Amino acid sequence: MVYSLNQDWIDKVKDLLGPICEGESCELYDVESTGSRSSRVLKVFIDAQGGVTIEQCANVSNALSLILDVEDVVPGGKYSLEVSSPGLERSLKEPWHFEKAVNKEVKIKTQQGVMPVQGPETKKGLKLLKGCLKAINGQVLTLEDDKSRVYEIEMTNVTQAHTVFVFDKPGKKKKN
Repeated sequence: MVYSLNQDWIDKVKDLLGPICEGESCELYDVESTGSRSSRVLKVFIDAQGGVTIEQCANVSNALSLILDVEDVVPGGKYSLEVSSPGLERSLKEPWHFEKAVNKEVKIKTQQGVMPVQGPETKKGLKLLKGCLKAINGQVLTLEDDKSRVYEIEMTNVTQAHTVFVFDKPGKKKKN
């Protein structure tokens, strides 16, 4: 059984992280809990303009660890704390995550199949879409795939999403 965080104490951890991140010139990206009741990991992801440094991660970890010990925010006993960057292929959960990913390659999984609103038709709606995130308008994401199909995806239909790192090989020219 995977242990899941109670939203109330996630919010408390996020509140505690605000001033710590501000002091380290970074921003809180996400908070997750993984593992089982006997082996839990509290994961904190921070980001900064140009990327976070190891020093920023260590400073946030040390400061948060002290506060969490004093405040006793994390229920259920023993856990490990990890602080890191969200990485190149970062999870997209919040509307502002998607806003920062506009014009980037993304992969999106949905509950229900999505049909293109523009471009070549598909036989059935797709539940796994990959392409360039063109826009976010309220609760609707606009994605264009490599076949010039445009999809409009309701955020309530998204079950999982992340950016996709595109590696350009040196010396190779992109096809137009």
